[in-house]
Amino acid sequence: MKNKNIHVAIIAALVTVAVVVVYFMQNNQQAADDSKKDPFISQTLNRWSVTPKGSILLSGFDAHDPDGGDIAWYEWSIVSAPPEHQDRLAETVYAGKEYPSVEIPVTSDDVGQWTFELTIRDDEGAQAMAGAIVTVRERIDAIVSATLVQKETAGEVPRDEMVVGVVVDGVAAAFPRSVMGHHAIANALISGEPIVVIFCEFCQTGIAYNRFVSGRVLTFQTLGGTLLEDDYVAKDLETDTTWRIIEGKATEGELAEMELDSINLTLATWEGWLAEHPDTLVLVDG
Repeated sequence: MKNKNIHVAIIAALVTVAVVVVYFMQNNQQAADDSKKDPFISQTLNRWSVTPKGSILLSGFDAHDPDGGDIAWYEWSIVSAPPEHQDRLAETVYAGKEYPSVEIPVTSDDVGQWTFELTIRDDEGAQAMAGAIVTVRERIDAIVSATLVQKETAGEVPRDEMVVGVVVDGVAAAFPRSVMGHHAIANALISGEPIVVIFCEFCQTGIAYNRFVSGRVLTFQTLGGTLLEDDYVAKDLETDTTWRIIEGKATEGELAEMELDSINLTLATWEGWLAEHPDTLVLVDG
């Protein structure tokens, strides 16, 4: 009887140990599952314009897997299109494991607004999504005279939207990507100082200059397309001089060989810029 009781006690102890082990294994697994993070895309919505002489360029944006794994799948699809292209809805323009760089040539038949959706997945099936709204326009015009307003009247700017920020004589101004992506160039007057802000959507580069040159204020204009399509060339309306705008140097015309004085700028999220400059002005379209 004594041996039987010992056996029962041993079995009970083993069962208890097994239950405890299973409990801790489940909790550890749950903790591991809880600590896992889904992949994410730092910029969830991009907007820009192209003309029929260019292409729609789609990439993987800035996609990450916080757990250190690889993004296992990228997929771009069309989710909205101009009325005459409704047959292309849900069309997949790229699907694969490689980081996508998709170039879609456009023609005058493609004028209108297109929306593309990017889906990424990690190696465990978790996913994240982002989008790109691309407007195909007959031509793209610079902002000749920028409208800068107080942030309270600027409408809602997504907190993760990139802005080009400048400070001129203590006055801060933000030029949102959603506006600059449609115009590439904005001529502005801040604290009485004439400046020009340039933004290239595809290369994610911004630059700013003082546009007072050789005794006059210049107004910069695109050549009708985007900076990328026009090889980063613009003209000023006053002298019709051609400028290599990214370099700030005149290449042809009355002001050939003249150079623009650069102005410091910051590329930041709207949230980050606003935290540093709570009284900032904001560029609005129109």
